[in-house]
Amino acid sequence: MSEQPTMTAATIIRFCTDLEARSVAFYEALAARFPEHDAVFQGMARDCVKSSTQVTRTYQETVTDALETGYSF
Repeated sequence: MSEQPTMTAATIIRFCTDLEARSVAFYEALAARFPEHDAVFQGMARDCVKSSTQVTRTYQETVTDALETGYSF
């Protein structure tokens, strides 16, 4: 029986940012393959970058706030 890796917030954030990065590559490949729809696919790729940035930024700010307040909300 194999052990499950520990699920931490950092692990989930890493998974999300990796998923978004792979999605960007996917949409950019579609844009190259279907140039008539380039604007749509590039827009989707930009949305993935924005989403990844938001997730990372929110995580970093939340962790920083929690550490600064000693988790006393």
